[in-house]
Amino acid sequence: MTYLGGFRETPIDLLASEAAGTTVFTTSEAFSINQPDYFKVDFRFYYKRNKTKYNTTLSLDIQNLTNQQNQAFSYYDALLNTVVTKYQLGLIPILNWRIEF
Repeated sequence: MTYLGGFRETPIDLLASEAAGTTVFTTSEAFSINQPDYFKVDFRFYYKRNKTKYNTTLSLDIQNLTNQQNQAFSYYDALLNTVVTKYQLGLIPILNWRIEF
């Protein structure tokens, strides 16, 4: 389980971004915005088999088990003329088979 206080972010100057057509940050207020807290639960189930000449591990990792929507970053979208917030990936299953000689 991972729980962190929100990351710091610099605000976006909307008027300057509209004029430039790209994201322009308000550097005089650098890192003044605090994003929401970050929470993620990961789960792993594995089966390990030890042989004389090799070892095998079969595992299933599920990252972000609760499918928590954590904020990643914000940017100015020139097509929408607004600031857009992007979020990190949701539930991620990973099946893994490892052989060690």
